This record gives sequence, structure tokens and C-alpha cells, in this order.
Amino acid sequence: MSSIEKSGTESYFDAIIKDIEAYKKQIDLEAIDRLARDILHFKNVASFGLLFSESAAFDLQYKLAYNGKFIVTFQSDIKQEEYIAEAEEDTLIIIFSNSGNFLEKQQLRAGTPKKNVFKNTKAKIVVISSNPKVNDYDFVADSILFPHQTDIQTHSFIYQIVMDMLVSRFRYYRRRES
Repeated sequence: MSSIEKSGTESYFDAIIKDIEAYKKQIDLEAIDRLARDILHFKNVASFGLLFSESAAFDLQYKLAYNGKFIVTFQSDIKQEEYIAEAEEDTLIIIFSNSGNFLEKQQLRAGTPKKNVFKNTKAKIVVISSNPKVNDYDFVADSILFPHQTDIQTHSFIYQIVMDMLVSRFRYYRRRES
């Protein structure tokens, strides 16, 4: 909101368009296909995030449910951590985190203490982020990365594009296997 207030709607729209065009040029369709196939094949699937990324996790849940795949998500960060800690090998967990901080910090707690929940999970973790450093974590099996060309937070728009492509590919693989 402060970007619109400070620079006006014209620069806001320009930033969104610039980031979408950058993603269009750098999109990793193979990563989207891998995740779409995983969503189809894993018995248990969950999507998590915090704040704006949490909205994306819920949007993915709705879009997949509309297409016959029911996944888990929780608004409570405590329930998210419990689910991650208790997940077994038959579970795929999709993390939306623009900054990647969801993987290392308890962002809603005073002092943002370190998050250790991923160290012992047996689930497959796939991260959707603008931060390529998410691939440095041993527990991250795969990622879908998008660039930021501007200082304006446009990830909520990019998330929608990623999800639409992901659900489209999920539908493709489901039809192909039927």
C-alpha cells in the first residue's frame, strides 16, 4: 500500500508488469511439472505459508479441491509446525515463502527464534520463493523460484501465476493417467 501512496498507481502497475515479464522469461516449467506430478502421486499433500504467503497456501488448497485433489493447510503457525514435525514419507509439503524466512525463523514469535521443525521431518519439502538460497537447505527437495526486478512486493501476483500453471499441469497429468 505504501508503494501506491508514495509513487502512485502508474509505478505500482509498472512494477507488477516488470516482475511478471521477468518471471515469464525465467519460468522453470520442469519444476512446475515435477510439483504437479508430486501433487498427483503423494498420498498426503499440505501447503503452508505465513501472512501473504499463507493466502497463497489457502488459494492452492481451493484450486486443487475444485479439481478433485484435497490438501491440508492451517492458518495457525503452531499447527503448521506440528504437521511438518509429524509428517511421514508419504507426505508432500509445499511452502510459500517469498523471502525464504519461513524455513528458518518463527516469524510470528517475539525475537523471531530459529525454526528447527524441518530437520526431522520425513516429508518431501518443495518451496515456492524468490530466494534461491532456499535450495541450500538439506531438507528442501525442490523449488519453484521467481525473480524480483523491483522493490515492490509483487509476490502475491506471481503466486497466482505459479498456482494456475501448477493446477493446469496437475489436471494434464491426472487426465493422462486416467
